[in-house]
Amino acid sequence: MIGYLSGTVLDVDAGVITLVVSQGSVGYTVRVPENSKASAILPGSKIELFIYTHVREDALDLYGFSTQEEKKLFLALTSVNGIGPKLGMTLISHLSVGAIIEAIVTANKELLT
Repeated sequence: MIGYLSGTVLDVDAGVITLVVSQGSVGYTVRVPENSKASAILPGSKIELFIYTHVREDALDLYGFSTQEEKKLFLALTSVNGIGPKLGMTLISHLSVGAIIEAIVTANKELLT
């Protein structure tokens, strides 16, 4: 499993970046939260991401987070029945880590739906 990547951003497109690692010989497509520091990066920038590798029968998807806190929240969200990686990423893209935690603690269903 890939757990961490560091490299240069080659391309950015709506919550998906292409990250070139290993002196330009390998590039990964990584989904990032749209409101994170990672998604605000410009091509040519150096970046470090904590990675969640999601393996399915027909795909291998990488989800990248600029902090361990974001990744841990994503893993907690996706451990809930009915919340997959895409929905987890959507939640993190539209709400801050603090807002999601507060909504869970206070049982604020409206904010989470």
